[in-house]
Formats: sequence, structure tokens, C-alpha cells
Amino acid sequence: MPRGPGAGGPGASRDELPTLRVTNISEETQENDLRELFGAFGRVVRVYVGRDRETGIGKGFAFVSFDDRVTAQKAMEKLNGKGYDNLILSVQWSQPRPDGR
Repeated sequence: MPRGPGAGGPGASRDELPTLRVTNISEETQENDLRELFGAFGRVVRVYVGRDRETGIGKGFAFVSFDDRVTAQKAMEKLNGKGYDNLILSVQWSQPRPDGR
């Protein structure tokens, strides 16, 4: 389902925002690192880095949500396959969670 500009906002869930799934990031990558990297393309609404609950070490993936689908598309096209922190990023559209939450 297409999402236009302004489809999200701070109160919107991840599934309502144009969200990218970023994989192959280092375990040291922080939310602010990704906010800065992806923010070069436009307004980033939310960044979530997957972490081990016990150790706090990154699991190598993150979700980056934008307020505008066009901006998210541009970021994905420019950053997918690019080197970052000695790794090659994989950036794709996030899929809705199967449980609908």
C-alpha cells in the first residue's frame, strides 16, 4: 500500500511509517550514527538498533523510519551496498510484522 508524504509522524507505529531495514551493521553502531548517516537524505523520525537484551551488544540490524517515502527510497538507493564502518550495508524496505503489532 503506497504511503505518501506525512503518512507518519512521531505517534505513528513503525508499520505506518516508510521504514527501512538496515542489515550488516557493526555491533558498535549506535542510533545516532545511523540518524546522522540517513539524515543526510531527509528527516529521520525514528531509529531502532536491535540489541541483545542481556549484553546490550548490537545484533547487526536496525530500522530507520522517515516521514516521507520518497526520502526513504532515495536513502535506500544511495546506501544499499555502500561501505560503512568496514562493512557493506544492506538496505531494504521493512516488512510489516506478522503479528500485526
